[in-house]
Formats: sequence, C-alpha cells, structure tokens
Amino acid sequence: MASFPAWRFWQRTHWLVRHAAAGAVIGWLVLLALLVTDAAGLWTLLKASDMTAVAVAAIGAQFAAGFAAFAVATACALPPDRPAGRTVVTAARPARISSGRARRE
Repeated sequence: MASFPAWRFWQRTHWLVRHAAAGAVIGWLVLLALLVTDAAGLWTLLKASDMTAVAVAAIGAQFAAGFAAFAVATACALPPDRPAGRTVVTAARPARISSGRARRE
C-alpha cells in the first residue's frame, strides 16, 4: 500500500478550509441582507429581545455553519485534483425492458 504524501494532505485540508471560510462569509452576507431588509420581521423580532447581541451572534453562527457545511460538501464533490478540460461522457444505449411476450392491443 502506497503511503499518502503529507503535502497532499495539507493541500486538501487547505482546499476544504478555504471553501468553509468562503461559505461562512457568504452565510454572513445572506444574514446581513435578511436583517437589513427586515425579511419576515427578523430584525424587528431580534430587536425586541432583551439579549439582541446574543441572538444576533447565535443566528450568525448558525448561518455561517450552515453555509460552510454546504460549501465543504460541494468541495468534497468537486475535488481539485480532477483534470481540467472537457469531460467525455459515454452514453450507454438505453436498456430495452421487455417481459419477453409481445404486447396485445
């Protein structure tokens, strides 16, 4: 069994961390847009709370974690070591499903 090179591990870790950070920033921007536009009365609801800062921090952490998880899942589905360029997809012939008997009309 060939050993996995350490530089490859750090390269892939960096790839995932970069995507997680980008996802967290996008999550915060989406939350900021929702709060600025007061979508569904979200900012009004948060302002009415006696712990507004804690509520905003909690919902910010939730948005960051959710978007970061989605970004990391996308990064795992599209790894960086795939060759660039056109991907050739070979189309298989569709299977003909038949019970072996002719259909009666």
